[in-house]
Amino acid sequence: MTRATVPRCGLLWISLVRNLASPTHAGLTEVAVNCPSPKCGSSNVQLLSHYRDSHPPDSPLRDVYAQPAAADVSYLAAAGLALLGIVVVVSGAVFAGLVAVAVGAGWGVVIHRRAEAAELARARWANRRICLACTEQWTP
Repeated sequence: MTRATVPRCGLLWISLVRNLASPTHAGLTEVAVNCPSPKCGSSNVQLLSHYRDSHPPDSPLRDVYAQPAAADVSYLAAAGLALLGIVVVVSGAVFAGLVAVAVGAGWGVVIHRRAEAAELARARWANRRICLACTEQWTP
């Protein structure tokens, strides 16, 4: 299809898609960053994840600069306890059932907060920078 046969609105759509897919629009361009250390100030800075990946697979530095582990969470037990509490409430033992529901809900909240904390640590690691001159690390 030549440019002459594409409708005008099609050209506008193609232009819009190209602009949205560009690295500049997506915020993916790398900004010049200098080391924050007052002794160094080097511009030889890299993302920590890229620095880690640049080492060979058997390098001990891959473990030192590894990404924090994801939280191993399962809401199944907490939901099961809450469901058991509802069944107990319906069967007549109201107080015991409400305690089981409260414990299950509280356990679910704790699990959720643990998962959020792990994801936040992983997100901070993904944005962490390292100075290749003095090995200072920081999060901009």
